[in-house]
Amino acid sequence: MVCPVGYAGVERTQYRDAFGGVLDESTIVYWTGPEVVSATITRDDLDSAVDAFEHELLLWDNYPVNDFEPDKLFLGPLRGRDPALFEGRCAGLVANAMLQAVPSKLPLATVADFLRDPAGYDPDASFARARAAYGAEVADALRGLPDASLAKSLLALLHSE
Repeated sequence: MVCPVGYAGVERTQYRDAFGGVLDESTIVYWTGPEVVSATITRDDLDSAVDAFEHELLLWDNYPVNDFEPDKLFLGPLRGRDPALFEGRCAGLVANAMLQAVPSKLPLATVADFLRDPAGYDPDASFARARAAYGAEVADALRGLPDASLAKSLLALLHSE
């Protein structure tokens, strides 16, 4: 298993030419998509990156991670992932959680739903299930936030229909 220096992007580079050509076929290579934190990841993105690395890739999805902006919480459902990713040379998906473990349960539950059935995934229905399962626990964790107005708006999100 390896996370290469060039773990984001879809283009061929000198680094990828040298790196991908010497890897054993059984090596798992992490890739974050077209960006370090990708809003969308398509099958075309994956196919281009696989061609650039000359190797199957494991999607290291930087959603809902927030280590680059720890005061921001990504609580919503996973969006922008092509259900056809797993029809290509994608070895799987690893989701990168937020620094806040309990609030991460909401988006990570939606990632699990996507992985169970990529073609049938409905982000809104998945988020409703996640809120039903983890909403109370997440709401308790959010009440401890130092910014009361942020906590209030996040709590409203959890309790909205």
